[in-house]
Amino acid sequence: DVFAAAAPEACPMLRSPAAVRVAAGTGVGFAINAVHLDPTHWPEPDKFDPDRFAAHAAAHCARALWAAPGHADRDEPLAYLPFGAGPRRCIGERFALLEAEEICAAVLRSCDCRPAPGPRPVDELQLTLRARDGVHLVFERRGAGHLAADAP
Repeated sequence: DVFAAAAPEACPMLRSPAAVRVAAGTGVGFAINAVHLDPTHWPEPDKFDPDRFAAHAAAHCARALWAAPGHADRDEPLAYLPFGAGPRRCIGERFALLEAEEICAAVLRSCDCRPAPGPRPVDELQLTLRARDGVHLVFERRGAGHLAADAP
């Protein structure tokens, strides 16, 4: 079991009966991309679908900003790891989430946003997962009279 072998202390209910031994000083990595593309947890993992993470991202943001650490919002708490997990999780997580929220709010106050026509498969694997040809969105400035467009 990938989760149990990678972080048994973070998810004790998934410990497998087989012990995994790692020699002292050995570097260990966790394939977050493999987890985020696991069809067991995510239907059609190769399809570009930003909405697939929406509920998990919202719960993750709420946990990161306001809830107790380690609170699981689904059956498999390690199925979505945008900032890693455990004691080595990204130290910039709270700042990144707050910054993203502010940027999104500023843009969405004055624009409507929708995906551009045509799917873009996510299949380029580097340090992080990327859409092969980028993520294409259409932004349209909201017209006069729209509540958000009239805001200062």
